[in-house]
Amino acid sequence: MDITKYFIHFRKPSQYIYAGENYLEVFRLEKNNYRMTGRIDNVSLLNLNSYELGEIKKSQLLDVETGLILNSSQFIFNIFEFDKIPFREKLKQDLVEWRLQKVFPEDVQLYEHSFFPVAKNKILSVLVRQNTKEKIEESFQEAGIDLIHIGNSTVEIIDHLLRKKSSPDFFVEVDNHLAIVVFFNESSPYYIRKFRIDRLEDISAEILKTLNYVKSSYSTVPSTYGMAINIENFEMNSLKEQLSESGLVESNLKISKKIIFPG
Repeated sequence: MDITKYFIHFRKPSQYIYAGENYLEVFRLEKNNYRMTGRIDNVSLLNLNSYELGEIKKSQLLDVETGLILNSSQFIFNIFEFDKIPFREKLKQDLVEWRLQKVFPEDVQLYEHSFFPVAKNKILSVLVRQNTKEKIEESFQEAGIDLIHIGNSTVEIIDHLLRKKSSPDFFVEVDNHLAIVVFFNESSPYYIRKFRIDRLEDISAEILKTLNYVKSSYSTVPSTYGMAINIENFEMNSLKEQLSESGLVESNLKISKKIIFPG
């Protein structure tokens, strides 16, 4: 999967910013590994102006080439299955955009559209608004932060699992009140659901509701899962116990925060 099509040409940055629902985390490259060096709470990247971003730059030493990973709140995902995918890139693009226009109610021209093959006959389509991209780029430029890559956490996790050619039957990504569940069959994603939760206690109920839908709609019986939970002080064991009571087993393939940073 070529995630480098996102917005800005990618090369491995000296640091990453992860933009969560209402916080930012800064990770700096040290000894070929990214280590968290700072966290700023009660902020949203989309509401920050260049002055506020400049103040964060002073406190977090954002003075080197920087990558940005956004959570999935601003992204729209579709998985399209075809009888055959053309080899030529232009024909492939025309086919994917034709399928997208059949299911997407808005003007596609208002969105940055990237798509990636995730199996011989499947395409992952990813949309984010053009003005979201432009606002981010403009704010970083005015704040004097050398932004060289913008990516998405869910896409990075999918990419990581595709590269390993191994995956749980599904993974759950939670960032505050935003949750994404991605189901895999033979290490290829086939269903994505994004939803919001008012209470953290509702996560297991929503996961099981989604699981029942997948079982009835795709004739599959998922049994293993992975989790990427971006919530401070979250009681993970309680969630695992609730999932275990429904016959679900946590995969040995761990999904950590670090795999959302490419390179």
